Amino acid sequence: MAAQRRHSVTMALLSWLLFAGPGAAHARSFGVTVQGGYVNANFRNVPDPYGIFTSLNSFAAGVGLGWPVGQMLEISTEAMYIEKGISYGNSEATDPFGNPIGTLEFLHVVQQVEVPVLLRWRIPVQWGVRPSLLGGPFVSFKTGELFKATGANTGSESVDDLNGTDYGIVLGASLDHKAGPGRVDLEGRYDLGLADLRFLGAHATYSGALSILAGYSF
Repeated sequence: MAAQRRHSVTMALLSWLLFAGPGAAHARSFGVTVQGGYVNANFRNVPDPYGIFTSLNSFAAGVGLGWPVGQMLEISTEAMYIEKGISYGNSEATDPFGNPIGTLEFLHVVQQVEVPVLLRWRIPVQWGVRPSLLGGPFVSFKTGELFKATGANTGSESVDDLNGTDYGIVLGASLDHKAGPGRVDLEGRYDLGLADLRFLGAHATYSGALSILAGYSF
């Protein structure tokens, strides 16, 4: 009986994967997008004399579902892993005798799962490459927070200094082109955080991140 139940579950999962896969995209009422890429993140409204921080170079990756609304609109939602935060800048590292051994950079990294809900407008042009504009709200949940050292010396320490939930607005644009059973996507977006992260005390500080993402939709 248990073996029969496992067989039924396995067949159901295989059927779902076949149904959701690229070869059956025409049979679905939704599209699937897998994407990832570069993120340039920073904190906004950092108080003086702390406003000397630089941007954090990181990455994002995730999967999304989109539902067409007519010929030019699509509503989509995503589950995206993204790292935001700041860099405290570069400094010269030295050995115990004071001799320089290279450059050292300290980072404050916030690891998050971000869930945006986006409205995409596919601009009606007769081009081989299809442009779109996108926008909508997002909410993100902290999964980790690290103080890291990179460069001549490396290491990291888990911290819990910032609020665990962020929210805000996503604005961006994209280009896509047909490739095989789906489409190749190139997208630029900016996350404008609106939740106070409580960085360095009670002063209201907010997240910001520019992302350049590449993906495939089917």
